[in-house]
Amino acid sequence: MQSTQSSNSMQISSALIGRDFMDRDSLLYIAGFVDGEGCISLYRTTSSHHCKKYTYYYEGLVITNTNREVIQWIRDSVGYGCVYEHKKAIGNRKIKYEYKISQDRAVDLIKQLLPFLIVKKQQALKILEYRELRGEAKHGYRNIMPSETREKLLSMVPELRKLNARGKIDLAA
Repeated sequence: MQSTQSSNSMQISSALIGRDFMDRDSLLYIAGFVDGEGCISLYRTTSSHHCKKYTYYYEGLVITNTNREVIQWIRDSVGYGCVYEHKKAIGNRKIKYEYKISQDRAVDLIKQLLPFLIVKKQQALKILEYRELRGEAKHGYRNIMPSETREKLLSMVPELRKLNARGKIDLAA
């Protein structure tokens, strides 16, 4: 188990290997947590190369809960990802724990969870569409793709933000 300290959170565990297959019951349980306590989205980051700043987005899945055991169980069941403990409990709020995965591993897990997702199904489909459109192109300064493709990818960011916004969502729209 690796541990590192950051400003607001502490990484509890991470692993380099994952499972190719999980049993149906585990997938159903994890999908329920994603629907109720999770977020499937594109996350923005920047990098620099030759004094030029590049912005890109990557796929991610986060599940948050105040029960460390269940978050650790999800991480152990999936076989990869990181669990973070956020110690900044304000007022009567409990300490929260987050399970995070990103990029290829997030996409792999989303593909496995897709048949069981209900609330987050549209976000999952949008992430898979993003990945398919992006193809195997790498992020950053080496990412050379047609401008139409780049514009379509960038248009997905506000679409996902709208799907992930708090409040009532019209799933029929």
